[in-house]
This record gives sequence, structure tokens and C-alpha cells, in this order.
Amino acid sequence: MKLQVLTERSAAYERLETDEVMTWCGGCGNYGIQNAIKRALVLEGLSAADVLHCFDVGCSGNASDKIGL
Repeated sequence: MKLQVLTERSAAYERLETDEVMTWCGGCGNYGIQNAIKRALVLEGLSAADVLHCFDVGCSGNASDKIGL
């Protein structure tokens, strides 16, 4: 069911992509976290502007410009 919803809402998922260059190390868990956030936004029908994103310092803080509004 979720896969079908994601497929139907692929345009919404694509809008969350940015042109920012990823600087995380290969295999970093931040990629999975970022993708999970984008999937959750699409499945709940929310835009990135509808939720509060909090980022810490370091590599995880580098995610602040990786989800499009």
C-alpha cells in the first residue's frame, strides 16, 4: 500500500530533491535518514515547509539544505 502511494506521489517526492551536493561519506546512515524523512512527508501529504526540521552540528547538520521546500 505504501509503495503504491509513493508511486502515485512521485512528483511530490521529486520536489523534495535539491541540487545541493551531498558531502556525507559513502555508507553514512544520514542518507537513509534523509530518505525516510522524505518518504514520511510524502506519505503524510506534507511539504517540507509544514514541519519543523531541527539539525545538530557536524554531518547531520549538513542535511539542512538537502530537503527542498
